[in-house]
Amino acid sequence: MLMHQLGYSAIGIYCSALRTLPVRNPALMSALRQCLSKMKQKTIFVCQECGAKSPKWVGQCPECNKWNTMVEELVSSIPSPSNRRRLVNDSYDQPKPISSIETIDQERLKSGIEEFDRVLGGGAVPGSVILIGGDPGIGKSTLLLQVLDRLTQNYGKTLYVSGEESARQIKL
Repeated sequence: MLMHQLGYSAIGIYCSALRTLPVRNPALMSALRQCLSKMKQKTIFVCQECGAKSPKWVGQCPECNKWNTMVEELVSSIPSPSNRRRLVNDSYDQPKPISSIETIDQERLKSGIEEFDRVLGGGAVPGSVILIGGDPGIGKSTLLLQVLDRLTQNYGKTLYVSGEESARQIKL
């Protein structure tokens, strides 16, 4: 995965003590959709002459019979909104001026790891997704497991989701 090669990890935080949070958080749903779309990409081959598509590479286009015109492209395999249940209300997707958005003071989830909480502006915002970047092997997973351990102690159950590591690697 490209994110793994660049040294990025993503973490989503859910605490059982905060079940009252709206599941339809538009920013969270948007971030999750983007992550899922990157994870569920597949390759197709498209003819540069006529636009014909093929699931595998062929030397000769089956439509226009031109040779060596098929080029690899990535496409998302997530169904279109008309073919799947909508995850969020359409009103969330409508643009609005930033000045019209009401702000509320929201209690942050404090991990107790001072520098981590400081970087996040006083702790993690409930329902947020946090992207952690750094070179491979620098300790991203170790830090996140420590944070989740503290959040579990303070708020209840947490969930660690990783697209990069096996369950055995996480347990180590």
